[in-house]
Amino acid sequence: MLIRNEKEREKTSLRLPIFMVSGYDGSIRPNNLCSRCSISYGLIERKKMSQPIIYPKTKENIVIRYPKNPILTKEDVPAAAKGVYNSGCIKTKEGKYVMLCRVETPSMKQLMWPADSDDGINFKLRPEPIKMPDTDEFKEYTTGMYYDPRVACIEGKYYVVFACHSGHSCRLGLLESDDMKSFKWKGFISETDNRNGVLFPEKINGLYCRLDRPNTGDGKGYMWVSYS
Repeated sequence: MLIRNEKEREKTSLRLPIFMVSGYDGSIRPNNLCSRCSISYGLIERKKMSQPIIYPKTKENIVIRYPKNPILTKEDVPAAAKGVYNSGCIKTKEGKYVMLCRVETPSMKQLMWPADSDDGINFKLRPEPIKMPDTDEFKEYTTGMYYDPRVACIEGKYYVVFACHSGHSCRLGLLESDDMKSFKWKGFISETDNRNGVLFPEKINGLYCRLDRPNTGDGKGYMWVSYS
């Protein structure tokens, strides 16, 4: 939180970044880290508003919903499924799009299922999902519940950070790929009670940088930054 003085502290509860999509790979980059992108900040005031904020016309179409949504449904999955959720997508070095879909099975377990596209709109799921490790450690910390993949390309290599859920709460797992076709399990990269991490698409001062969302137990949300 950036607070310049006590007056601002009194009226401000949170200052948070709003990330804009830019770059050839469609990745999310804040401008204090990269000159090719933009970032803005908003203030959330403690006092209650008497009416909603009225935005000018120039603000009304910042995000436009694609009229042919949804682009994938459970009917597109080559196996029995309850739904397709919270996918991570990236434009590859070859100019193709790969989306890693969270597919939920009828037994409420999860699969990470790749889908391919030439235009970023029309996707086709591959015949099979990503094969995950068959180890005691992976089973212990996932129990078939792994989801919400976030994909980043760093120095020509793809990294997938995703949430792994079990009776130990949630922790972060990592997959690595050279081509978004085959994936190598790299291991768990956080302690428990940490979920929805995402890697920045370039190193900062020579270090990998990750946003974390720890589970704090107090009903509030926090974001932390980790380096490696």
